Amino acid sequence: MAAATSQDPPISEPADNAPLKSRDFVSLARRGLAFLWGQRNWLFVLIPFAFACWLPMQYSYRNWGEAGAPLAFQPLVPIGAALLAWQQRERLKTIWRRQQVAEASSSKRKTGKDNMLLLIAGILVLLFGHLVHVDSFFALGLLLLVAGIILYFYGSAILKTLAVPLLLLVLMVNLPDSVLSHSVDAAKHATTVAASAVLVLFGVHATASERLITLGDHALEVTTALSGLNLVLVMVFLAFWYNLFTRRSIIFGAFWIVFSAGITILFHVLRLAVLARTNVSSPEFEQFLAGINLWFLVATLSVILLYIAQAFQLLMLRFAVLEQQRSRQKAGSTLTGKVDKALDPVFRASGKGVEHIASRQRVVSKGIDRIFVKLGTQLSAQQRKLSKNIDGLFTKKKRRSSGKRRGGRW
Repeated sequence: MAAATSQDPPISEPADNAPLKSRDFVSLARRGLAFLWGQRNWLFVLIPFAFACWLPMQYSYRNWGEAGAPLAFQPLVPIGAALLAWQQRERLKTIWRRQQVAEASSSKRKTGKDNMLLLIAGILVLLFGHLVHVDSFFALGLLLLVAGIILYFYGSAILKTLAVPLLLLVLMVNLPDSVLSHSVDAAKHATTVAASAVLVLFGVHATASERLITLGDHALEVTTALSGLNLVLVMVFLAFWYNLFTRRSIIFGAFWIVFSAGITILFHVLRLAVLARTNVSSPEFEQFLAGINLWFLVATLSVILLYIAQAFQLLMLRFAVLEQQRSRQKAGSTLTGKVDKALDPVFRASGKGVEHIASRQRVVSKGIDRIFVKLGTQLSAQQRKLSKNIDGLFTKKKRRSSGKRRGGRW
């Protein structure tokens, strides 16, 4: 008997993904509780992880809650990473099922349990952050903990699939306070000079000092909330996340980030110029404009940029269609030229053949004409000879008949 060959069993759909017979709330709740109970091992990880996040969240909330905080974009980072991970859900399901099939057919489980370096590194960095009370070490330690937990429970394949969302979480690591303070001061000075230049461009006499825009007896102080750095960083992050989510090319992504930053800076400079002008004419309206919430401005700019992105995408599609049409026409003309060039010797040879055949035909026709001429001359000669003979016979008969008549009379 032939030895039976062992084959991997086919990947089947898990029971959790089976279609529900009833769509009521009770069945959905039971299914959700069953799923959570199947993942109850995460409780031993999430509870200590929540306690470890308590102190870093306090520091982060302090940084985010300040007026004009440059790191105001950080609350959007976990949401963006979660959406990117949700985008990879089908691929994650496929990899997880293949791992289950491989573990079922093998005695050794291929997971990250043998490699706990990330988990140990995250614990040490988080412990060091608690000792020195530095925000950057808190965020870095938590990030290493998340990566280590995924590697420990689900393996390296799942970790590689979630590489982009995890790398996005690096933006949660705070920069040093000195770097942030210098960036805010530079933004204040730049926006002050730019807003003054816009006012002068529109015919308003304005001067700019370090943080003041002076219009006559009135002056507008550019504070941290009016520096615009927080608004620019939020819009740049949203543009970067949009490129990752839509999977744009690197060239388009860099262009879109620069374009979004330019539109945001232009918007903020115009807003600051209007604030400086209304500070003279209508201080109440200036206070209203200065008190507009950051996220309202973010929503307004996001709508404008999304509209521009859709219009730009339609324009690029039209250019692509025109380019395809041009390439097809060029390919068609090139192909026609190649065919003409290839058939040109054939046409030339056929032309020469036709000329040769015509010349042969002319020669043959001349020969035939000569034959007919010869035949005509011979026929005419014979006809003349025959007519002469006939004339001679008739003359002989006439002579004989005339001789007989004479002989009978005599």
